[in-house]
Amino acid sequence: MNKNNIIIIVAVILILIAFAAFGSNTTVQIIMLLAALLALLYTRRSTMYFARANKAYTAKKGDYIQLYNKAVKAGLAYKYMVIAGTILIKEGAVEDGKNALCRIINDRHFRDDKIISQARIALSMGYYQEKDYSKAAEICEEVMKSDYRDKNLYINLSTYLLALGRLDDFYILVDEFSSKSKLSTPALADLQVTRCILQGDFIKAYQMLVYFMKQYTFNFADPYVHFAQVYMHYGEAEKAVEVLKECLAKVLFEPIYIIPKEVIRQLIEELSDPDRAPALMAANNADPLALINGHMPQPYSGEIIFASFSEVEEAEKQEEIEKRRQKSLIERDHSTDLTDEDEQWLKRHQDS
Repeated sequence: MNKNNIIIIVAVILILIAFAAFGSNTTVQIIMLLAALLALLYTRRSTMYFARANKAYTAKKGDYIQLYNKAVKAGLAYKYMVIAGTILIKEGAVEDGKNALCRIINDRHFRDDKIISQARIALSMGYYQEKDYSKAAEICEEVMKSDYRDKNLYINLSTYLLALGRLDDFYILVDEFSSKSKLSTPALADLQVTRCILQGDFIKAYQMLVYFMKQYTFNFADPYVHFAQVYMHYGEAEKAVEVLKECLAKVLFEPIYIIPKEVIRQLIEELSDPDRAPALMAANNADPLALINGHMPQPYSGEIIFASFSEVEEAEKQEEIEKRRQKSLIERDHSTDLTDEDEQWLKRHQDS
């Protein structure tokens, strides 16, 4: 049981005793009530630390890592401890975050399956940070055996499966979350693009990225890099550089991010060099999973051939023609104007 809960129980007992056993002794009653009040205030320490930590974290000022740790040690409520543990891991205090989350998971008296599942999902990020991708995936796959689902579970497990190269399992997972209309987030949208790239459907990947860039605000690097990968597939180095520069301008990089700033800078440098760009783009075509996992692709020395970007433009043109055709059919079906055929039918039936 959480130590704060024990203190609250003791405080309540003190209050009851103060009134039941010392009804005529005002001095003793006051002392016991003060003791109970101090005990209750003591239990609020964790919440106060947590509130201060959140304020500092939002402003990115002060030692919020220390404040989150103080909140955890002071017996923070488990639903808030999941948040604290997650932030600690994301901010690079991996061991502290893991310890906080393990307190929840290992508490044999705690029975809230939702919070325990959330703690496990967050804990997996700690192992991912330590590059133990198998352990990270194993934790999330245990959660998948239950009925619990949320966006973090799908995002995290997808990340680990990609890191392990388990593409078939990744495709199955994307199919599952893509069928859930309520699970629509920037990260899950980008994972659908990732599948298209890995399966070689660059036309669909391009179309999805154009749409998603209008629909969402991406605060992580992946979709920009994936957009650059699509342009690299077509040998469009300049367009790839434009997207990557936009990424550097818009994204605030955190330790937990898959694709680091250094990789993006290296991509821009090599793609801006006419002598090096073709080999890099061909290397990406040979192994797109490398960049998806945040690594530069291995050097490429084979024949360099790129698809023409005109196939994307032609696909867009054909889709526009089809949309207009469908619109014309709908308008014709709903038309109330009499055709020659309608008038002939009326003449035949007007005397019936």
